[in-house]
Amino acid sequence: MDKLIKRLAPFGVMGIVFIVALTSAMAAGLAGAAAFTVAMATLGPGGMIGGMITLGIVGIVASLATEYGYDAIVLAIIKEQLKTKSKEEVWGEIAQKKLISKDLKLKIKDYIDRA
Repeated sequence: MDKLIKRLAPFGVMGIVFIVALTSAMAAGLAGAAAFTVAMATLGPGGMIGGMITLGIVGIVASLATEYGYDAIVLAIIKEQLKTKSKEEVWGEIAQKKLISKDLKLKIKDYIDRA
């Protein structure tokens, strides 16, 4: 059951993102192919193709999040940033972010200090 949920979760996230975009296009008075085209175009830069790419990236990130966990993904990104930036620069960027929880900030700070 857990494996099934992990496999279906990425499609669920992509589906939710697409449904929100499609509903917005339909609320603007569009229907059918026009609503689909506008929904895809609003998802990303570069029109419809960019929207499809964005939707694919959302699926990949959702898949990684379900497989490894959000914290592990964030710490992997921090690890990559530390290859090109100083510890102080990375921590300065993280400390300013208001949408990152205190708990996650503490985990990041601990990871940076140990690196």
